[in-house]
Amino acid sequence: MKQATLIAVVAVLSAACGGGGGAREPARRAAVTVRIGAAEARDLAERIDVGGTVRARTVAVLTSRIVGQVREISARPGARVRAGALLAVLDGREMEANRDRADALLTAAAQGRTAAEADKAAAEAALTLAAATHARIARLRERRSATAQELDEAQAALSAAGARAAAAAAAVSAAGANLTGARAAAEAARISASYGRIVAPFTGIVTQRHVEAGAMTMPGTPVVTVEQDGGHQVEASMDEGRAARVNWSANPRIVYSAPNGDDVTVEGRVVERAAALDNAHTIVVKVALPAGESLRTGMFARVQFSGSARRTLAVPADALVQRGQLDAVFVVSDGQVRYRIVEIGREAGGFVEVRSGLGAGERVVRGAPPSLVDGTPVTTEGRQ
Repeated sequence: MKQATLIAVVAVLSAACGGGGGAREPARRAAVTVRIGAAEARDLAERIDVGGTVRARTVAVLTSRIVGQVREISARPGARVRAGALLAVLDGREMEANRDRADALLTAAAQGRTAAEADKAAAEAALTLAAATHARIARLRERRSATAQELDEAQAALSAAGARAAAAAAAVSAAGANLTGARAAAEAARISASYGRIVAPFTGIVTQRHVEAGAMTMPGTPVVTVEQDGGHQVEASMDEGRAARVNWSANPRIVYSAPNGDDVTVEGRVVERAAALDNAHTIVVKVALPAGESLRTGMFARVQFSGSARRTLAVPADALVQRGQLDAVFVVSDGQVRYRIVEIGREAGGFVEVRSGLGAGERVVRGAPPSLVDGTPVTTEGRQ
């Protein structure tokens, strides 16, 4: 009885352990279809990265030109303004009084010239009459119908009329010069009076207000800063060693962070490059951004310049896999992928330099899916 029970227990245990059917084969993973590329020699240009700051292309710091108190300031940081918009009013009442006085003097000078021209016209008419009278007396004297005294009196009257006409002409010239001076003085007074009103020099955005109402200003005191519409640029400093390696004929790329945190890459254009080094042995380079980019002054951006090219082993950029701080690729070998850590270098034209970890001709997966792991069987779409 005990022997029969033991046989039954052994039979149950054998069935539980898979007895009777033999050991089960482990499930094989399904093959993943991937695109592949190859590690091969290419001419890659060096990439030279420098950090920079976004600036407006045109910035105007509007300053006071007079000694006076700020009576009113309507500019608000962030406000959009049109060219000619009133931003601040300074106390320029003394200059306004000078302007009014100059305008009054101009009016008087204009009236003086009008009077001088009238006197000249009267003097010329008197001269014409004196000349006619002298001629008539002279003819009568020839016929002995006029005395010598009458002729002398006519000659004296003619000379006096000529002198008065010359004086009137000189008075007109003086009045004209006085009028010209009064006009210049009035224009200067108007310009000086305008210094009390600070207006936007162009259409743009107010970025900073330096004073408040009631503050005293001196000539040169900043009042408002305005940035002109029409694009931004990145100002970056570069040491002389890297500047010597830059290919200045190629447009650089600009990388900045969008509001959602994503990196945005656009093509820039070098618009200014300092000809001399500063005390830190660096040069300032200004790179214009394309129109329409949503950037603000003061933002950080990276500028990527192209340097000289050299022959090196490279793989397509989309073959690179980043896991943590490591750079790697998936190498295709015998129908499987192998995870391979690599050391990378410069990147250009959609390819990345591989300094170590790969050999020429090895095939790598492009655009590897996140589920791909070491040892996964793959089928390939062909080299692309």
